[in-house]
Amino acid sequence: MTPTDQLILQEIHSEGIQPCIIDEADENTTYIGYCLPDCKSFSDLKWLIKRIKTEGSIQTIAFPNASRKFDKAWEKRTTYTYKLTPNLKA
Repeated sequence: MTPTDQLILQEIHSEGIQPCIIDEADENTTYIGYCLPDCKSFSDLKWLIKRIKTEGSIQTIAFPNASRKFDKAWEKRTTYTYKLTPNLKA
């Protein structure tokens, strides 16, 4: 992870950066996208995507291939394999 990615993730976790887009795909699945400032389109590989999946009263938050990097395309969010990741250390 680059220093820039780390700084942006810290801002996201401290509520400094708001999502760029939210897709409530169905009643159990929500995708949340954050993009880098120089991102120009949904196909740019400059997105960090998280998926929130609800099963009963349990919500899981996962990232494509367990990666919290800004290297995904928003338009491909439903095609990625999502995995849980450990929490970042402060």
